[in-house]
Amino acid sequence: MNCDSHDKKSDCDLIPAKIIRYDCDRVIFQLLTDEKIGDKSWTDSASGLTYQNVASCFNTCPISQITNGNMLTYVLERYRTNLIVIKKNRKMNINKEEITNIENKLSIGIKNNDIIFLDNILHKDLLFIAPNGKTITKQIDLESHRSGGMIVEKLIPTIEDIKIIGDTAVVILVYETKGSMLGNPIQGQFKYIRIWKLLGDELKVIGGSCFQLT
Repeated sequence: MNCDSHDKKSDCDLIPAKIIRYDCDRVIFQLLTDEKIGDKSWTDSASGLTYQNVASCFNTCPISQITNGNMLTYVLERYRTNLIVIKKNRKMNINKEEITNIENKLSIGIKNNDIIFLDNILHKDLLFIAPNGKTITKQIDLESHRSGGMIVEKLIPTIEDIKIIGDTAVVILVYETKGSMLGNPIQGQFKYIRIWKLLGDELKVIGGSCFQLT
């Protein structure tokens, strides 16, 4: 299956995909969905491996536009995790279901110390107030995960409320938490307020705070 035209009706615009192969004039993806959209079976002649649900883009101009003209760098950066998301042509609408889904993904990202995901989801100017009153920036947050100083054994979210205000969402949730920070145990319930903002077609965390309930 080819998505060369990259028109607005193309299913390729909506599907997360794993990079299988990158050549100078095409990118081959395995589509990460249960929907049978791509080719049923494709074998990489170089590795001999066979993949299912495959799509390829031979016309790299649309991909270059998606990546702001820096396709090679984009592909190489994302190749470390083999995961990219082909952008949607339609404008994303912010709603409670979307916020619930991304909150769940954020919880998984925090628990797994997924630096690449967290780097993408946190706004560069993020400001967060920790329970001790300290102001946490994106850089501080990422470094706590990168250094291994934060260990999360349990992180169970319960969303209490979501308010949508234009292109901004305010979320109230409680985490049942167990883990450690810099060797100090952390356990109990923590109540959070988190602020999401829709920037283009991406949701970013721009602010929040939390305090311990129990």
